[in-house]
Amino acid sequence: MRVDELMSVLKRQAVISQEKVLGDLNGCELSNVTFDQVDFTEARFGSCALNAVIFINCNLSGQDLAEIRSTRITLNHCELDGCDFSNGAASGLNALDCNFSRANFDAAKIADCNFISCDFSMAVFDRTELNQSRFSTCVFDRATFDAICWQNFALYEVSFASSVFSPKSITRGVMVACDFSGQNWAGAHVSQSSFNQGVFHRVDFSKSSLQSCHFTQSDFCDVNFFGGTLDGCYFNQGTLAQCNFGSASAQESNFDDIKASGVDFSKVAILRGRFCRSSLEDVKFIDAELEQSDFSNAWVNDVEFTGANLRFANFHAVQGEYELSARQQSAVLGTDQVKLEAEALHAAAH
Repeated sequence: MRVDELMSVLKRQAVISQEKVLGDLNGCELSNVTFDQVDFTEARFGSCALNAVIFINCNLSGQDLAEIRSTRITLNHCELDGCDFSNGAASGLNALDCNFSRANFDAAKIADCNFISCDFSMAVFDRTELNQSRFSTCVFDRATFDAICWQNFALYEVSFASSVFSPKSITRGVMVACDFSGQNWAGAHVSQSSFNQGVFHRVDFSKSSLQSCHFTQSDFCDVNFFGGTLDGCYFNQGTLAQCNFGSASAQESNFDDIKASGVDFSKVAILRGRFCRSSLEDVKFIDAELEQSDFSNAWVNDVEFTGANLRFANFHAVQGEYELSARQQSAVLGTDQVKLEAEALHAAAH
């Protein structure tokens, strides 16, 4: 079906099924149309305007979609292998179970989009600016995300373990149960974002800025936070193994209920930090600033506080093996017997 035939048919009906579109759609306006099992591989979209258009089981592989003007597009089980969105804008797009493998979004602006169960294997998202969008249970095998600037977005159960995910900035992102293993986030700027239940193995956060971020119930192994800014972050209920927080700033950060082993907090600044009920083994706080930090009910083994500032730190009911200097012992708040008895009564009642 040639483009002129298509436009003529659309004057009489709003559904096109089992056709192959040939020719140039540049400058055409398609509104409130449904395409079902339509092949667009030999068409050209150019600056075609798409408004409230639905594509079902359509083939748009290899198409240059960078110049389209779109609002409220729905893609359902479509092929977009190798499509080019580079330097363009993708807005108001809702995609379900679509193939975007090898698609090029380089330097594209993505806004108000939803991608569910889509395949982005080997896709390029470098330098993208993304806002108000969501990716759920999508595949990003060997995709690249270099120098991205994303804000107000959500990712759910997404693995970037085989991809390159190196953000320039992330703001107000919600990333639940995502795997960022093997990534380089050195120098990245991340704020007001949630990474709960995430996996971070062999990740470099050195000299990055992570402000008011949540990593609750996340798994960290062989992660480098050296020299980073982690103020107001939540690592509670997570696991930390062989991690380096040396010389980082983590003011008022929360490490409650963590399980930490082989972690180096040397020269870290954690004013009013929290380690309540945490399990700390082979952990170093050498020359750390821990003033007013709370270690209540923590279990410690082979934990080193040499040279640490523990002024007004709370060591209520801390158990295990650790040594404090005479000066440190005089500076900390020890076990409160009244509080201890109250905690015992509460535990017995429950």
